Amino acid sequence: AVVVPLSPDAPYTIAFAVDGRFSGVADCNRHFGSYDADGAGGFSTDGVGSTRAMCPQQSISNAFLDAIGTADGVSLSNGHLRIVSPDKTLTFVPDADAGSTQPGDSVSGTSAPLQNTGSVPASFRAAGNEPGWLLEITAGAELVLKYDYGQSEVRAATPEPVTNPHSGARTYRAAPDGHQLVVEITQDPCSDTMSGEAFPATVTVKLDDRTLQGCGRPQ
Repeated sequence: AVVVPLSPDAPYTIAFAVDGRFSGVADCNRHFGSYDADGAGGFSTDGVGSTRAMCPQQSISNAFLDAIGTADGVSLSNGHLRIVSPDKTLTFVPDADAGSTQPGDSVSGTSAPLQNTGSVPASFRAAGNEPGWLLEITAGAELVLKYDYGQSEVRAATPEPVTNPHSGARTYRAAPDGHQLVVEITQDPCSDTMSGEAFPATVTVKLDDRTLQGCGRPQ
């Protein structure tokens, strides 16, 4: 097998919830879906959904996601989780062992705190869990929210954010397809509730009477 060195700048992680959902990071994208495990090594997913950012040319994100989507076996030995597909094996290790360089290792990255410069990033991505949701904001273009594990989606032209001059928090307000959408981004460090990945911003999304909590970073 080809050994692909991974760095904290290109994390590949996966986290499983007891309700049969999984989520994680594949280089510059987030992934999610449902899984089934029989306790005897049998394992399958219903495919894998993900954001669709264009990762660097050397990225193995497509192969990584394909392996998860076609997985048919799983094993756990000495704290190492192996997910097996017909032509690939992904080996995940705890963060404490992140010096390994096997393809698919779980390597957690860190992000520097956001600086309160008053500027708005050209693009911003956020996500949360239970239920899984993804938010992409592109300045001067479109704001896209995918929620309920990707089953529902709303889109709107990106509104001009209101920025708090003291805290640097930004608030976006939009009304896509009759919905009331409010996105608040604060400069409070945040950790993904499933993967533990660190992010420099805490994000609260209010869609009508629903509130979604998660983490994000500029892209």
